Amino acid sequence: METRDLFGVFYKSLAKDAISFFPEDEASCFVTSIDVILNRAGSDNDTRRLVITTLAELGKNFEVAVINHTSLAVPRIWLSQDPLLLLPSVFLQTFRHFFNDDGKIKFSFSTENQREEVLNSHDLSFRFQILRQSLLAFSKAKDIDPVVDELKDLASFKSRVSDPSLPTNAQYSPALLDFNSEVVPIAKTLLQEVLLDDGRLHPSLQQWKDDPFGRHGPGAVAGGETDRQKWNFRACTRLQSNLLAGACGDLSTVKYTDPEDFECLSRLSVVPKDVTKKRYICIEPKELMFAQQGLMKVMYELICSSFLTRSAIHLFDQSHNFYACRRKGVSTIDLSDASDRLRLGLCRLLLPKEAFKLFTRYRSSGIELPDGEVIRPYTSMATMGNALCFPIESLMFWALSLGSCLAQDVYNGTYGSVAEVIWMIRNRPWPIIRRYSIYVFGDDIIIPDSYFLGVCETLELSGLKVNTNKSCFSTTSPVKESCGAYWWGNFDVRVIKFPYTRVDGTLEFIALADQLSDERLEHYYNVSAGMMHVLTSVHPVYISSRESLLRGLKDGWIRFNPEFQRLEARVPRLVKDADWSDLPGDVGIYAYFTSQSTRPLSIGDTSCIEWKWVAIAS
Repeated sequence: METRDLFGVFYKSLAKDAISFFPEDEASCFVTSIDVILNRAGSDNDTRRLVITTLAELGKNFEVAVINHTSLAVPRIWLSQDPLLLLPSVFLQTFRHFFNDDGKIKFSFSTENQREEVLNSHDLSFRFQILRQSLLAFSKAKDIDPVVDELKDLASFKSRVSDPSLPTNAQYSPALLDFNSEVVPIAKTLLQEVLLDDGRLHPSLQQWKDDPFGRHGPGAVAGGETDRQKWNFRACTRLQSNLLAGACGDLSTVKYTDPEDFECLSRLSVVPKDVTKKRYICIEPKELMFAQQGLMKVMYELICSSFLTRSAIHLFDQSHNFYACRRKGVSTIDLSDASDRLRLGLCRLLLPKEAFKLFTRYRSSGIELPDGEVIRPYTSMATMGNALCFPIESLMFWALSLGSCLAQDVYNGTYGSVAEVIWMIRNRPWPIIRRYSIYVFGDDIIIPDSYFLGVCETLELSGLKVNTNKSCFSTTSPVKESCGAYWWGNFDVRVIKFPYTRVDGTLEFIALADQLSDERLEHYYNVSAGMMHVLTSVHPVYISSRESLLRGLKDGWIRFNPEFQRLEARVPRLVKDADWSDLPGDVGIYAYFTSQSTRPLSIGDTSCIEWKWVAIAS
């Protein structure tokens, strides 16, 4: 498969589109910026990586400046004496709608009319999207390895998961009641109502505890085992025999080990988050992950069906958060390193005793670092990589957020006392559910504007850290971000982020085809045409209908076969037909079969129909 430079094609095409995006003088500045980027990035691979990472950093700083109304922070590399890297001035000139002469963001909503004028401006929203697109197009490119200070990052991770202390010198604002005496009892009651039934462990959790089941997930495990190797368990007292018996039958694949000789340690691993930083995850042992996956399934169903949480936490579908953050009167909160900072002590304080013991039964006893050092004990409830991390943190953050809202309303006089709130949670929860529009998906939290500051303070007092660079207070910020959504008022200003800078293999080919099906490319005519040219030049096949190809790839009736390096279509033929010759290159005529691959045919007896992958002729 021939290699194609997606990075160069994208920016050259974007420069052509700029003519229709901007007035002539601004378009000229933008094209100049693109020329500088292409000239600099084309010199060598190291400089190319430097340009891409610096563009991504500038894009992220631009978003921070918009959210927090600060000056645009210029990455250090832009201050280089190399004139080819002095791009900020060109970008600032191009997008002078957003910046003052001193580089500060223009937005300052002194009146509600000004705020509405900015949020309802389609022109401003589109220009904002284009600026982000030009800076962040390759911010998540997998073939650009981020250059980070690993020692510094590792030290930061160790401090997060091994420091048991909580903030002790926090200053309480007069508008908030004491965290320990007000928020904690309300949050505890909320969690009890979800996880307990008449004072006992919820029946679904009790049933799993009595007759546990497990399953293997698609991810990696600490020992590196794959597929069938995952079934070769080592058992100890922490793993119930009936859990393994239900999965392995006669337990022929289980090797019993003395508990003292078998430590359930998770293994620290590093994965790229974007081109500027990496993320630490802890890969669990297969024995613990097997149990965690089974309990996670029960937790998902419980949270999504509980009367209190089913309208606030949608673990199976983040689209609720995606659209909820667009509403007026709500703000979004994002937490930094939420899984690492959710303390075991906080969960012990708030969770019912029976539930806490169940959740920690299959928790790893320590974290093994790449150099062999073991952090034991560690203070995180469930690090990223633990299958229970996501449902537990979603539940905890929901309880803390709603508890904070209720505590603030006790202070404001909406409720007479904390005791009244607790009584309502237990006896008449519907008014509470209806009153507070709270949505939680992991560490993405959507909260009513009037409670935003109080909830942020509550989360900080809980030992968490609010990410002010991504938390959007709607009364001051023109944008709101949550679960992949990015809204400018009611305008969707998300950008397309290409996962590779070059197309030289099957994965890159499929990823590019998937990106081409994104409807947001309709705004960029030349970019769309340029990307399509890359796709067809990598695999030279005659395609009369771009829509048919993209639809087929997305719906699964067209695929790229890596073994034969060719495009194939899934088509029906009569069984008596022995001729399976290649299809003509014009795949548009096969759009009829798009839906036929997923539902029964309606043309007579389907038993005489056979489906087969057939090559599309070049």
